[in-house]
Amino acid sequence: GTWEIYTFSAYTSLDDGVNNISAIGLDIGKWSMYQNFVAVAGDSYIEYGDTLIVKWKDGTIKSFTAVDTGGALTVGDPDKAEVDVYMGNDLDKAFEFGIQRLEVWVIK
Repeated sequence: GTWEIYTFSAYTSLDDGVNNISAIGLDIGKWSMYQNFVAVAGDSYIEYGDTLIVKWKDGTIKSFTAVDTGGALTVGDPDKAEVDVYMGNDLDKAFEFGIQRLEVWVIK
């Protein structure tokens, strides 16, 4: 693998259509205190269960597991997100996150 650039946004449990149960049946509201989760575009190279090593703008590196599909996510448009980071119930943090282009290493 190699580092690639993906467009990220953020979502919360409070967003319309989010019920905390991911596409693979995982209760992300319950398990997010132990692990970081993301939703990905349905036509993405990233698949359920893949681990994403994400390099943040400040140089911090965090790992996430792909467990869901985001209906508004797309592939190939840098102005629209391909990966959605789950932020629990923190709407302020999600809005502050906005849309970012970040480096990612995908582990299959």
